[in-house]
Amino acid sequence: MKKILVVSLMAASLNVAHAANSDYSGLYVGADYVQSDMLDILAATRFLGPQTSNSESTGYSVQVGYTSRLTENLYLSSEFSYADLGSAKVSGQGLLGPYTGEVSATSYGVNLMPKYHFGGFYVGVIGGLNNLSADVAISSTKSSVDEWKLLTGAEIGYSFQQVGINLGYKSIDDISSVYLGMDYTF
Repeated sequence: MKKILVVSLMAASLNVAHAANSDYSGLYVGADYVQSDMLDILAATRFLGPQTSNSESTGYSVQVGYTSRLTENLYLSSEFSYADLGSAKVSGQGLLGPYTGEVSATSYGVNLMPKYHFGGFYVGVIGGLNNLSADVAISSTKSSVDEWKLLTGAEIGYSFQQVGINLGYKSIDDISSVYLGMDYTF
C-alpha cells in the first residue's frame, strides 16, 4: 500500500512540474485517422429494398496551425485543415431490381480551437468554416455538394514536450467523424 501511495505522489508531482514548465504555444503540424458515419448518408437506400452488402472506408486529416497562449492554462489554436472523410458503398435487391449506392467526401478549411490545459492533459472545443465536397450516387441518380459549412466538435488530448496525442469528434453538415491523431509543435 505504501508503494502505491509513493508512486501516486511521484506521478502527481511530475504532472504538476510538467504543467509549471510547459508552454504549448508555437507552430504545429498534425495528422489524424478518421472514421466517419458515411453509411448513414446512404440510409435512403433502405426504401429501395434490403441491403445485401455494405462497406465503409476510413479517412485521414492533416493540419498546420499555430497555438497562442491566452492565459496560464488557456490556449487558442488556429489551423488550416484538409480531411478525406472516407467513403461507403451499399448494394441490394429491391422490388424494382438491384441497386447500388456510393458516397465519398472531403473537406478543407480553417478552424479555431480554444484549449484548457491541466497538467499535460487538455480539453478543447472546435469551430470552423470548411468547404465540404461530397459525391453521392444511388443507382443511376448522382448528386454532388460543394459548399462552405460550419464545423463543430470537441477534443481531448495529452501534450508531451513537443508531441501531442488527441481523440476527438467533429461534425460538418450531415457527416460526423471520430478521430485519433498526433501533432508536433516546433
